[in-house]
Amino acid sequence: SRDRAALIIGLEQYAAAPPADYASRDAQMFADYAREKLGIAPENIKVLTDTEATRSGLLRALKVWLPQAVQPDKTDLYVFYAGHGMPTADGSSAYLVPYDGDIQLLEDTAISRKRFFDEISATKPRSATFFFDNCYAGTTRSEERLLAQKPLSIRVQESPVPDNYLVFTAGESNQTAGVLDEVKHGRFSYFVFKGLEGEADANQDGKISAGELHTYVRESVGRFSAGAQTPTMLGDAGRWVLR
Repeated sequence: SRDRAALIIGLEQYAAAPPADYASRDAQMFADYAREKLGIAPENIKVLTDTEATRSGLLRALKVWLPQAVQPDKTDLYVFYAGHGMPTADGSSAYLVPYDGDIQLLEDTAISRKRFFDEISATKPRSATFFFDNCYAGTTRSEERLLAQKPLSIRVQESPVPDNYLVFTAGESNQTAGVLDEVKHGRFSYFVFKGLEGEADANQDGKISAGELHTYVRESVGRFSAGAQTPTMLGDAGRWVLR
């Protein structure tokens, strides 16, 4: 479909922060799914990993590439992010941490989740489906603290999303988004991939709704994390993710 586009970001290595294990591998795998399962033309897929995903690199993708790839009110956009997230001290906002981000200077070196959404909304996609394999608990995927003095109990305040948005997240904002070492993927990403392969098609009708995907991912991740990670979803559960 020429009316689909994907922005895919995977940050495993950081200039000045511990790694997010397997995040760039997750991004490359999602790029494969974007082509093969979602039918997105290669020229409508933008993949940024590690050193490509600097703050300026991410902003160029949002402000230069995306407006060219998205036809207003016509394009269905898919966005995938795997890497670190960090909350402000009061939990009022959250940031996606780029390759060159400084977790002690979030406002100056990272990109707020609000700005990320705002830049995408400005392109006016017909729909936007987001997959965030990160947490805002201030930990790495292996539960190492990103900032020693930052408490781990901060719960980020959720904002409502537009009616045409679906937002899937790896867990509650104060939970660690873990990995499955045996398959070398983020726990959430792995079950999103399995779900899109067909495992989430509960009624076997050849289509996967947001509700079906979320139920499958939430139950699978919950089981493999012993209940420590609970994926969430914002948006209309009846919307199709894959059809």
